[in-house]
Amino acid sequence: MKKVFYLLIIVVFGNNIYANNKLKSISILQKKNISSIEYVFKIIESSELYKNSLKDFNEFKINNKNGDNYKFDFMVISTPKLNRNGKALEDGYYEVKLISSNAQKISTIAWFIFDSKKRQLLNYNIVFDQKEPIEFDKSLLSYFYDNCYEK
Repeated sequence: MKKVFYLLIIVVFGNNIYANNKLKSISILQKKNISSIEYVFKIIESSELYKNSLKDFNEFKINNKNGDNYKFDFMVISTPKLNRNGKALEDGYYEVKLISSNAQKISTIAWFIFDSKKRQLLNYNIVFDQKEPIEFDKSLLSYFYDNCYEK
């Protein structure tokens, strides 16, 4: 019974942390109790690659008879070492996949890497095995560095 309870907490609570439900206002970034990965999500959401992917995904849903069965989400691949509150203990890479999923499959739409040391957002091009820098809203960096490190 104990294992089932923990799994339920991870599924319900974890989904709220890592799911990209709707773009939230910038005020969420002013809170001190959110994890560094949520700031990284906001940085990714400010990029044109994300915005274009979301637009294409929404068009796919409208034009596909089973479109309502698909979800558009983030999948966290790796992060630097974090404490229990989700604050970074060191600089490093945050690797995040943008995925489309339904009951049968998960498809990667884009693969983002945020390098907190170099302050860069990269798109990993799997075809050419290259990391390409992409533009994002640089004003979000101040929120990230003010709130995402263990002090």
